[in-house]
Amino acid sequence: MSLKLYRSDYLTLQDEAELVEQEVMELEVKAQQQHPDRCFGDRLRSLERNAMHIQYLLACLSTLGGANHLCNRPIEALALARRQELVGRRLGSTSVIIRAQVFQAINQALLGNVQVSRQMFKSCLQSARKEEWLNLEVFVLASKNWLERELLEQKKLAREGLGKVQDEKEEEEEKAAEAEEKDLIVSFS
Repeated sequence: MSLKLYRSDYLTLQDEAELVEQEVMELEVKAQQQHPDRCFGDRLRSLERNAMHIQYLLACLSTLGGANHLCNRPIEALALARRQELVGRRLGSTSVIIRAQVFQAINQALLGNVQVSRQMFKSCLQSARKEEWLNLEVFVLASKNWLERELLEQKKLAREGLGKVQDEKEEEEEKAAEAEEKDLIVSFS
């Protein structure tokens, strides 16, 4: 127990300073005993800040990738999905990596690289099964099924559009032929 005789008649200023210094040292020792490893705490806070930053990056990449996909810009969406995969690798998160690869596979197919897309889906499905995450496996299969329906719909629309273009060409040719006939009739008259 320390004596706290500040500004008393019995102590000189030097004695008083020594008592204050001793009391401060005792407080520092108590603080170190309560918080033995300040470096560990600093490192933990640094890791927490990094994790929050990575979560922010993933949120941004997901939002931008989805927006580009909805705007029918698969090249940009593919680039963002690749960046998502890199962030997932930095995190060491298999789930983020597989999801990013699924998004890459979708965009590859939309760009016409169907074979590459099939290989990527196959790899994603194997990885999901290896990790034994049912919800991830369901995500891969649902994404693949959606993509197959989307590609069929695009083919159907392309055929209908091609049919309309052909119909329009035929109509233009018929009109041109009729115009030629009228010109011939007028010239014989």
